[in-house]
Amino acid sequence: MTAIASLAMSGCTPYQQMGFRGGVDDLQVSDTTYRIAARGNGYTSSERVHDFVLLRASEIAIKRGYEGFVIGDISDQTRVSTLVSPGQVTTSSFGNPFPVNGVVTPLHVTTTVTPPSISTVVKPGFITFITLVREGGMDAKMIYASLAPKYGAPPTPVATSQMGSSDGVTFAPATSGREMQP
Repeated sequence: MTAIASLAMSGCTPYQQMGFRGGVDDLQVSDTTYRIAARGNGYTSSERVHDFVLLRASEIAIKRGYEGFVIGDISDQTRVSTLVSPGQVTTSSFGNPFPVNGVVTPLHVTTTVTPPSISTVVKPGFITFITLVREGGMDAKMIYASLAPKYGAPPTPVATSQMGSSDGVTFAPATSGREMQP
């Protein structure tokens, strides 16, 4: 990886519990239904945030002993900010227009104009509901196998609970080493 690509990726939101830089959270709302929210910072792509939703959904399905999941409603929670910096005019002069010992030094004036700038910052975010399914739906193991290495999640999670609660459905360690409980 080049230094520029590494520098660009260092600001992206890692796959982690929701925090200041973004991340993903989930809430179990019924025995087989979860609300998953994912958010990125200004350096994070929408694709990455979508991947976080799929990765978290597949992780929950596998740990709960389900084959897959079905995505319900998706709500775009992207936030857009506009930053405006004012322009600036700087004038400097040097020289002396008045004669000194009969010598006139020409007056030099320099004016520098910096126009105002406008920057747009996009912070992608999504909230969706997923329902775990025993058959059909999106293949949790296939999705997890594809996305886990990309975002530093551990190898395939182990089914830890098939009960109606999210006990045992812990969050994959993020690059920061923190863990999250749903």
